[in-house]
Amino acid sequence: MAIGRQAARLNTTGCLNIALGWGALESNTTGCNNIAIGRDTLASQNFASTSTTANVAIGAYSLADVTTGSRNTVLGVNTGRGVTTGLANTIVGSNVTALAAGLSNNIIIADGCGSIQFRYDGSKSNICSNLSLGSNLIIDSTGATGPTDYYLASSTSGLVWKGLQKTFNRRTASYTLVLSDAFKVIEMNLTSSNTVTIPTNASASFATGTFIDVIQYGAGQTSFTASGVTLRSTNDWLKINARYGAVTLLKVDTNEWYIIGNLNA
Repeated sequence: MAIGRQAARLNTTGCLNIALGWGALESNTTGCNNIAIGRDTLASQNFASTSTTANVAIGAYSLADVTTGSRNTVLGVNTGRGVTTGLANTIVGSNVTALAAGLSNNIIIADGCGSIQFRYDGSKSNICSNLSLGSNLIIDSTGATGPTDYYLASSTSGLVWKGLQKTFNRRTASYTLVLSDAFKVIEMNLTSSNTVTIPTNASASFATGTFIDVIQYGAGQTSFTASGVTLRSTNDWLKINARYGAVTLLKVDTNEWYIIGNLNA
């Protein structure tokens, strides 16, 4: 079926095709099972012999450069451009252009301006910009935007979870927590008594629910202190019991933290 000026005008033995729009499937002679909707969609497709090419292009000028590529599915205006011989691609979103001629087996999701947001190339997936799901989960191509986030980051092996893996911060002097310490392990490596200071929310705006582990790595006893912050612990104890003892600091309100773990007076 062909509707539109010059739609499928060169067809000879091609079969089971749908061409809707000026110039849709214009050059196709023998390809079969194609759907072209929109001006100049699949306008360059042409095979030397009758074959099932099964391209689907919806949107003006989409897949307009394809010559012998097949099994491509494209939705969007002026998208899938540059592909000529590529196979088995799925592209959603307008204005995805300048693609490799032989691009094959890709899944691409883009916005209307041609910016690719997600891409699967047959071996691994790439999140090409941030995708936020709620306030504390970020799927991100480069890393989290703040210390409260769990996120997926792209790597050579695909997507990997970050934020669940502990990062260590070893200190050799008394220490005041900073925002980047969220979800880390603080190791206090001193031979003499030392303190970990929990700052006010005004100084370091940790999100409620943030936790920080503290380990007394050295022989010097580690204690906790704060000004303008309420610290809650068993028996109001604020010292780690012994070397290699560990506690968890858990923020429960704007200026309120629990201290949970191996404590003494």
